[in-house]
Amino acid sequence: MPHFPKPFYRQARRRWYVEVGSKQINLGPDRDKAFRQYHELMAFPEQTTNHPLATSQRVAVLCDRFLHWVETHRAKPTYEAYLYRLQRFIDCYPDITVDQLRPFHVHEWVDQFEVSATTRVTTCGASRHVSAGAASRGTSRRAPWSTWSFPRPTAKRSTAHQSSSPNY
Repeated sequence: MPHFPKPFYRQARRRWYVEVGSKQINLGPDRDKAFRQYHELMAFPEQTTNHPLATSQRVAVLCDRFLHWVETHRAKPTYEAYLYRLQRFIDCYPDITVDQLRPFHVHEWVDQFEVSATTRVTTCGASRHVSAGAASRGTSRRAPWSTWSFPRPTAKRSTAHQSSSPNY
């Protein structure tokens, strides 16, 4: 029995998608508009502009593909950590494209949260991993933010007082 694409709702993204070939195309958050767009897309499938290697694709699409890969190839806690961090980024910038994304977007996003230096580093690292993964798996022509400078982890300092002679 042949498979034909049908719209589906992704609760985590609060958006409707349709999978055409191996590509997931975002149809938007509104159900009625999503189904209208779906019917237009099915009527003229050759006009699909969401090519997997397009640099004008939305960052959310790259994040979805990365999360799918992590869910398949990594442990569940790793997937959940990435999902948590990347969902917060997409909630902040839902429609930004790869071409539009700049370092200040990531820095502004991370600066919204009062977190430790280590959490700041791992949060920025999540966005870097999306970009590097997209380039290495061929879903993006370039890895725009994998080369940007982000905060580096700092060593924790011990606060315990160490005396020169032991107390016996």
